[in-house]
Amino acid sequence: MLRSLVGSEMCIRDRYQRRVREIMSAMRSAVGRKTLFFDINETTLNLEPAQRVVDELGGHGAGQSWFDRLVQMSMVCSHTKQYDGFGPLASSAFGAVCQSRGVEVKEEEWARVKAELDVLQPHEDVVPGLDVLAAQGWRLVAFSNSPLASLTAQLQQAQLYNRYDAVLSVDGARAFKPALVCYEYALSECGVCLLYTSPSPRDS
Repeated sequence: MLRSLVGSEMCIRDRYQRRVREIMSAMRSAVGRKTLFFDINETTLNLEPAQRVVDELGGHGAGQSWFDRLVQMSMVCSHTKQYDGFGPLASSAFGAVCQSRGVEVKEEEWARVKAELDVLQPHEDVVPGLDVLAAQGWRLVAFSNSPLASLTAQLQQAQLYNRYDAVLSVDGARAFKPALVCYEYALSECGVCLLYTSPSPRDS
């Protein structure tokens, strides 16, 4: 029994060391520019002006509730494999939040929110941060749940479009982040290979 346990332990150790060598070899052979993917709504572009309008229409705190509901709904859609675009989802989230507060809204009210979404500006640290990363050789990719046409227009009016090497929308994957297929799509579009590495023999 002891001899069997020792032999098994040596086998695991050998597999572990072999796996480490494979990982190190893959890392040394990796070529190409490093790539960073940036979320856009709220992470890059400041959502506060749109949230203030939602607050005006739906009451105090409605703006944050709307964004929270939007994120929640997009995740539900991802899990249930439903996709109808981010615009309709944002509008539905707005209507649901207002209804839960006893506020009746129509298309005109949503149009006010949409108008603010179209002209969002970047957070103060975005432009200098992107410039620093670009100078360091990073490839910068905008990757958003928003439709490509809307995303492109947003970045152009915010004077950010030319700071990205690529602009991608989940429309190409027909799913919302954080569904895995979205990231697989983005990596494929950018020609990036994602190498899963783990030295554990259990993952071999």
